[in-house]
Amino acid sequence: SPDTYGLGLASSQSGQALGLDGRPTPGLWILGAWTRGTHFEVVAVPLLRKHAALIVDAIAANLN
Repeated sequence: SPDTYGLGLASSQSGQALGLDGRPTPGLWILGAWTRGTHFEVVAVPLLRKHAALIVDAIAANLN
């Protein structure tokens, strides 16, 4: 679903896409410009690297 500000897609802090009901969409993760409404500054490489690490950690936690 669109984010609150209309800048991209709604996502959790860890990068999981949120559906129209506001709940995380299983298996759908987003990174970069699509998360602008949640993370605002998303083009600097260090921030992208940090965000990617959050996604990896969240996915790994769901595998166990």
